[in-house]
Formats: sequence, C-alpha cells, structure tokens
Amino acid sequence: MAAAKRPFYYRAANVSSTGHPMEKTSPDAATISEIVEMALSDATSFSAIETVHGINADAVKAIMRANLKPGSYQAWRKRIRQYSERRQN
Repeated sequence: MAAAKRPFYYRAANVSSTGHPMEKTSPDAATISEIVEMALSDATSFSAIETVHGINADAVKAIMRANLKPGSYQAWRKRIRQYSERRQN
C-alpha cells in the first residue's frame, strides 16, 4: 500500500535538514504544467486547484507569473478578475 501523497511543495519532517516539520521545495515540471493548465481553464476555480495540489490562490498566481510571458500573465489576471465569482465556486 502506497503512502499518502503530500502536496508537491512539502517534504516529510524526517527528510528536512532544517528542523522544520515541513519544508517548501520546488515543484517538478509536470506539476507546474498541470497547475498552469488548470489555472488557464475558465471552468477551474482556485479552490479546485488548492484541493488537488494543496496551494492557495497566491501561490497559483506566483507560478503563473513565473511561467507565462508578461502580456499573457496580465491578460490572464484581467480575465480571472472578470470571472472571479465563477472561479470561487
């Protein structure tokens, strides 16, 4: 039986070298790609992304900013602001 999968940005406490119970790490390329794809979809809410990947809206925005061209990021932000009610449900 496989152990429960943790969100991509946390490591178990016994792996951390800093003594923190949880430590942030970088997501792999496949996970970033999935998050970007979900965020670009008008049908997917930030809460759905948080449920699947365990990251909040601010972390999604940071991933999008780092992985989209500046103009694409600004167009995406404008679009999600227009549809914020639908994305929250």
